[in-house]
Amino acid sequence: MLDSILKSLASETSQDLVSKVGVPTEKLDDLFKVTGDVTQDEITKHVSKGGLDTVMNLFSNGANSSLANGLQNNLVNGLVSGFISKLGLVSWISTGIPIMRQNLLSLP
Repeated sequence: MLDSILKSLASETSQDLVSKVGVPTEKLDDLFKVTGDVTQDEITKHVSKGGLDTVMNLFSNGANSSLANGLQNNLVNGLVSGFISKLGLVSWISTGIPIMRQNLLSLP
C-alpha cells in the first residue's frame, strides 16, 4: 500500500520538485526512496507501540491530535535528516516538503 501511495506521490510531485524547487532530476528516485523508508520506519514504530489510532488520525481529514502532531514532526525531521545526509539536498527542503505534503493530502 505504501508503495502505491509513493508512486502516486512521485507522479504528482516530481515535476514541481524539479521545476519549482530545483531538485535535480537524477535525485528524484533516491528522494522517494528516503521518503518511503522514513515513513515506513516511523509508522511501524507507532503501530508496534499501539499507536494505530495516531497514524489513522494523522492521515484523516480531521484535526490532528497531539500524538498525530508528534508523529508528523518525527516524519518531517526524519525526512529532513535523510534528504541532507543521504542526498545532500539542503537548499530546497523548506519549499520541497510542503509541496510533497500538499500533493500527498490531495491523493484520492
